[in-house]
Amino acid sequence: MSIFKNKKTIILFLSLFVYLIWSLIALRSNSNEKFSTAEKIANHKHITINKLKKQFGANEFNGDLKSVINKNVILDTTLINVYECQKEYFLKAEINFNSKEKFYVNLKCTKEIFERATKTKNNHIIIAAKIKNVVQTKIKMIADSLYGTKEILSQMNFLLFGDCLTLIETNYI
Repeated sequence: MSIFKNKKTIILFLSLFVYLIWSLIALRSNSNEKFSTAEKIANHKHITINKLKKQFGANEFNGDLKSVINKNVILDTTLINVYECQKEYFLKAEINFNSKEKFYVNLKCTKEIFERATKTKNNHIIIAAKIKNVVQTKIKMIADSLYGTKEILSQMNFLLFGDCLTLIETNYI
């Protein structure tokens, strides 16, 4: 009987030891993940942009408006609106580009792209588009300040028109 108790103790001890080693290995493999969520999102966006650049022979938007006319361009955007007008489908988006000017797109799209755009969850999309025209507008606003003076605020805006070739929603991981 004493041998049976020793075997049970040994088996219990070995099981506990194996569990402990397995837990340490699993913990160590998870701690090797050094990428933050922001880095994962940026990496996903970079991969998506490169894929679309190859697929459509396009360049990423860089603010040079002369280089986008009649060219395929990849746009990192925030979707503002999707709408139907006279049996045609359109989407409007702000281009996420670090500049004092603001850039927007108004793109004609297929019904399939329109439907995909209406189902986005976070409105951050990468668009491949063929740009046909650019319109420049300057908005001036006169505002009263708290000190009784008038302030003139102005901003240069650019609206790019064209066709949406495809869009991919940027996933938040």
